[in-house]
Amino acid sequence: MWIEKTGIENFRNFEYQTVDFSNGVNIIYGDNAQGKTNLMEVLWLLTGFHSFRSRKSSELISFGKERALIKSHFHDSYGENVTEIKIEQNSKKIIFNGEEFNSRSYYIGKFQAVLFSPVTMNLINGSPQERRRFIDVAMSALYPKYSCNIVRYNSILKQRNSVLKNYEIAPKDNDILLDYYDEVLAETGALLTVMKRDYISKIKSHAYEAYASISDKKDEFKLHYCSQILSGDEDEETVKKTFVEKLYKSRESDIEKNSTNTGPHRDDIVFYINSKSAKIFASQGQRRSAALAVKFAEAVISEEETKEIPVIMLDDVMSELDQQRQHDLFKNLKNCQTFITCCDKDQVRRFTEGKYFEIKNGEIFY
Repeated sequence: MWIEKTGIENFRNFEYQTVDFSNGVNIIYGDNAQGKTNLMEVLWLLTGFHSFRSRKSSELISFGKERALIKSHFHDSYGENVTEIKIEQNSKKIIFNGEEFNSRSYYIGKFQAVLFSPVTMNLINGSPQERRRFIDVAMSALYPKYSCNIVRYNSILKQRNSVLKNYEIAPKDNDILLDYYDEVLAETGALLTVMKRDYISKIKSHAYEAYASISDKKDEFKLHYCSQILSGDEDEETVKKTFVEKLYKSRESDIEKNSTNTGPHRDDIVFYINSKSAKIFASQGQRRSAALAVKFAEAVISEEETKEIPVIMLDDVMSELDQQRQHDLFKNLKNCQTFITCCDKDQVRRFTEGKYFEIKNGEIFY
C-alpha cells in the first residue's frame, strides 16, 4: 500500500498544494512550526480516524476559510483508489472511489497506516485511557467486528451509568434495569476482552523482536495486559460469566460512585524494561524505543491480517534516539512506504536515501 499523490486545500497553514510521493522513503524536513506535522496529519486522516492532534474539525481548516479538502490517490493490491475528505466547521465527509460514506466506521480499514508521533509516547508515559485508545484504534482498523462492538459497548456503558446516577429515584425498577444492562454489557465486554487478549498476545511477540533490534539487544522489553475480568485463556462464555458476577458484586460501590468500575473500559497495559516499570525507571531513549517497538508490531500484525503492507509515518522520531538506535530503527524500514519528518535532512541521509520535501511557511518544495 502506498500514497501516490495528495492534493490539499485550506488545511491548517496549507493554502493549496499538490504533492507527488515516492513509494519508498519520503523525508519531510524544515524548521519548526512550518507545517511538517500538518502534512503528516493530512496523510493520517486518510485512515478515516480522527486527527492525532485534535478532534474538532474547525481546527483543521485554514483561518478565515469555510472548509478544507484533501484528495489522495493511493494504491493497494487491487489497484488505485481515490479518497476525498471534505472538512467543514462541524463535520467531515469521506468519498471513496466515488462513493460517499455517511459513517467513518464503514470507511475505516480501506487505507492502512501506522503512525508514530510525539503523542505516541503516551503509550508509555500517559494514562491507561490513552493506552486503551491505542488498542481501540489499532484493532478497529483491522477488525470490523471489534469496531462495531466497541461502539455498542460504550453505548450500553453510558446507559448503565445513567441508571446508576438515578438509582435512588426508583431502586426496585433500577435493579431490574441493572440486571439487564449487566447481562448485555458482559456479553459485549467478553467479546472485546477475548479479542484484545489475542491481539495483545501478537503485539507481545512482535514488539519483543522489534525492541531487540532497535536496542541492539542491550535491554529486555516486556509488556503485560491487565484485565479485571480475565486471568488466562478462558473462552468467551467463561469471561462473560465472570464479568456478570463482578458487576453484581460491585453494584453497591458503583451506585455510590455513579459509574461502572469493572470491565474492559478499565483495562491497561504495563511496559517493563529490564524487569522495571518503563514509565518510572526507563530513560527517554528506552521509552521511545519501546513505543516504536509496539508500533512496528502493529505494522506487522496489520500486514498479516490484511495482506497489505501499511504506510509507516514517523513524525519527529529521530529526537532522543542515539545514533546506534537510529541506525537500528532504519533496519526495520524495508519494503514499505515511509514518511519521516525532521529538522535536518542530513540526520536521515546518513541512514537511508529517499525523496526530500522541504516545508517553509506552509509551502512544500521538492
